[in-house]
Amino acid sequence: IDDNEEFAGGDALLSGGYAQITEVLGRGLDIRLGRRVTEVRWSDRNASVVLGDGTVLEASDVIVTVPLGVLKTNAITFDPPLPEPVRRAVDSLGMGLLNKHWLRFDTVRWPRDIDWHEYLGPSTRWSEWVSLATIGAPVLLVFSAADAADEIERLEDRAIVAEAMAVARTMFGADLPDPVATQITRWRSDPLALGSYSFNAVGSSNADRRALARGTGLSLHFAGEAASQRYPGTVHGALLSGRQAAARLITERQRR
Repeated sequence: IDDNEEFAGGDALLSGGYAQITEVLGRGLDIRLGRRVTEVRWSDRNASVVLGDGTVLEASDVIVTVPLGVLKTNAITFDPPLPEPVRRAVDSLGMGLLNKHWLRFDTVRWPRDIDWHEYLGPSTRWSEWVSLATIGAPVLLVFSAADAADEIERLEDRAIVAEAMAVARTMFGADLPDPVATQITRWRSDPLALGSYSFNAVGSSNADRRALARGTGLSLHFAGEAASQRYPGTVHGALLSGRQAAARLITERQRR
């Protein structure tokens, strides 16, 4: 468990949001939004992708980057079926849940020079907090994880905010007002995610991640954080796995 690697240095807050990264990476590419893939057909020579409206996109190769949770539900049909090592990797690895609850206030009413706050109390449902005050935003982010996150995700927004604010007032004072705006993720309920990111479940290992990254060795390849052996569960792990998949694709295509 937790035998992966990490980059040196401290955490950084990306004030403009992660969209800045995808906007740069997507420049010049043919990106089609609002199209759900239902089937991927592959062979030793080429591949094709079938969309929900029946449209078929032909290609020499396909790199599948959907979250592990989607692969686990068989929402996408593979024809022929995935090789046993890949199927076993998908089944063995776990899909975890880490939801974020953003609370925006009219002004900062907590320490401005501290990013990370930990709450130790009778409940661990709201133990991890991040302040965006250091980048000039009166926002608190609180996480919910694992089984607690599954329970909280089923609550209404109003109940979630009320429970989180009870802890916030314990930490920062009873006079902390209600937030002026909130945003809540529900990754387990999102049919295009079905969880937040992968973890090494009991009985799985990084060998499963290698098998997933290896794909079919033909025209079907996989990438994403679940396919990263060194940095699973991270944005940079997903990005690097995509680059590695592209490199393997080029190498294997040259051998055919």
